[in-house]
Amino acid sequence: MSLGALAIVEAWHEAINATASKRARRLSAEQIEVLGPRGSSVLASSELAAWMTRSGFSATPLRWFRGADGSVVVEQAARWEDTTTGPSAAGR
Repeated sequence: MSLGALAIVEAWHEAINATASKRARRLSAEQIEVLGPRGSSVLASSELAAWMTRSGFSATPLRWFRGADGSVVVEQAARWEDTTTGPSAAGR
């Protein structure tokens, strides 16, 4: 079964929010750019599970945009809860 771009992004959010790291990895590109309150970095998909655990990331999609080339951009309300440093951060 092949998923369209919007369905893949929706399934990715569901996997991330459920901390289903294996499913999130299957839905991810080989390289993933993550941006957050501590800056940005590029992760290999093999590092996704560790990042999910470390960052405590969750996101609620707010608006979806699909480009003519098939790319998808999602505005989201995001939350990070770092268990090693204390309070969570939130952002868009």
